Amino acid sequence: MDSTESARGSIVVRSVVNDAAQRNGAPKQLGGGSDFEGDIVHVVYTRFMQTQHELVELGKARAELFKSFCLPSMIHQTEKNFLWIIRTDPMLDSSLRNEMVNLLKPHPHFLLIASNKDSDGLRDATLIPDILDSTKVLSGDASLIRKFHKAAQTRSVLETRLDADDALHIEFLENMQQTAREVFKNSSDKEIDTKDDVKEKKISELAAEFEKGKMVVANDDQTGADSEPSAEDSTPVTTNSTKPTGKWMYWCADVHMEWHPGKDEFEAGMLIARMPKHCVTPGLTKGYDVGVSPNDIPAHPHHKLLSRLKECQKETIHDGGCVKRMSLVPSSLRARTVTSAGMADVGLDLDGRTSDKWWEDVRDTFGITKEGATSSKQYLKNHQVDIAIENLKGQCTAGHSCKQRAKDRLKELLGEKADISHKIGDEAKKIKKNHKKEAETS
Repeated sequence: MDSTESARGSIVVRSVVNDAAQRNGAPKQLGGGSDFEGDIVHVVYTRFMQTQHELVELGKARAELFKSFCLPSMIHQTEKNFLWIIRTDPMLDSSLRNEMVNLLKPHPHFLLIASNKDSDGLRDATLIPDILDSTKVLSGDASLIRKFHKAAQTRSVLETRLDADDALHIEFLENMQQTAREVFKNSSDKEIDTKDDVKEKKISELAAEFEKGKMVVANDDQTGADSEPSAEDSTPVTTNSTKPTGKWMYWCADVHMEWHPGKDEFEAGMLIARMPKHCVTPGLTKGYDVGVSPNDIPAHPHHKLLSRLKECQKETIHDGGCVKRMSLVPSSLRARTVTSAGMADVGLDLDGRTSDKWWEDVRDTFGITKEGATSSKQYLKNHQVDIAIENLKGQCTAGHSCKQRAKDRLKELLGEKADISHKIGDEAKKIKKNHKKEAETS
């Protein structure tokens, strides 16, 4: 299968991409040469099967979601001046590794890195030694990493998070970079206020599309209210005693969509809109100006950002040091399936949208096709037991969530096969022991 076709984003996204192309002209060519074009250095970070190389069936299912949801949204980004760093387990199954390489090969600024590290901070080489090590680059143009790192010393930096089964609005990166220019270059508040007004109007329109109960204020695994601590929950607050000479900010993605496989009669699954009170992971971005070290920026779990840091106000946004909600609505789409670590709402009888009109909107907003979603749903249905077993094995492995309710939900989905849970527990202990040995020898 052709790699572009397998990305399932090959159907042309309609007017929004064409309009953006006319606005921006031809995409910047990032490969080759030593000069960096642009005033913003933007990097997107994604993790794929880190510390879980033994879980091949789970990896195949996540690769299926990556093809249908994550990759098309990145291919169709209207802003091309960015770097996408995808870290994966150095011991990833060879068939999975080859599939990922083939998917990413046509895009030199999409880099697959063999590493189990999960750090950012492009400006500081000591924080990203794995990314700067060209021997770890499995796919993509390794020279771009050093070009972006060098440019980060004299330009504002944006670092965005994206999980491998999620998608971003195709104008997300363009919107982020424009907003960052306004903040860091002290443009007028009027431009930013206009975007906020547009968001409020869009939220109202979106809410009007739903009958009562369809627009949900989510209370899922991201709140951390009734879950065991995950690796992220224990993120320490980091500060530097030296006051930075520039500004930093977080951008919070909140209003988003979810895709659920749903009932058998829903050929392509179903779509749900969410408007949570906290920041979700896809699209969460931190930005910092010249003169700011990554260590100057306080680190908090994503779902606690809005409670621990002040929210940016229109009159003080240029002061930085705050969290700004994204103006794009919806900003992202999350796939909620049996592959999910937190398992929130997975497999439940939820009410969602399935019409062709909604799928047209999803195609135009995220580059995701109904055909791709249909293929992913069928794959998950055919392999659900094997996927659930391995997801249960992978719970609480290094760098991954550890929630009792996720384990319980997986056992419910396994049903009568849940009597193998004691074997799964033994296998999980073995995996964790192996990773500890690998960490000690690396």
